[in-house]
Amino acid sequence: MTGRQLGSCVWLLALLLPASCGWQDSQTAEHGQQVIMGMSRPDLEACLGVPDQHDSLGDTDILTWNSTSTAARGVSVGLPVLGDLSLSGGGSCHAVVRLERGVVTEVRYTGENGAPLAPQSYCAPIVRSCVAYPEPRRGAVPAPGP
Repeated sequence: MTGRQLGSCVWLLALLLPASCGWQDSQTAEHGQQVIMGMSRPDLEACLGVPDQHDSLGDTDILTWNSTSTAARGVSVGLPVLGDLSLSGGGSCHAVVRLERGVVTEVRYTGENGAPLAPQSYCAPIVRSCVAYPEPRRGAVPAPGP
């Protein structure tokens, strides 16, 4: 392998490594949406914590969790003639969860929530604990005792 080929490989690795980490977070955020669907409110709050915002409209509750990322991951490279190149950043995510009669029916992510090549990756910290959470009861509530 020549020095030029080695340099090309190093550049490619430097560009792909942060993207692969962001891609994993993107997958976690997507999986988290699926895991949360159908959860009861107690199970939801057990894995996400208390929401940052709450609104009620009849039998419907809208809960919001917020997260801000300064994206410590990234690459900064000095390029001859061109100057510096930086592939880092940060953003925010708002996980907006809709509950109908105490059960999750919709999960949406809003905000500047994705890194390059990794949509919704800044939402992963919000749902990461739910992805690892044991299988919830999915809205089943035990009958009251005598």
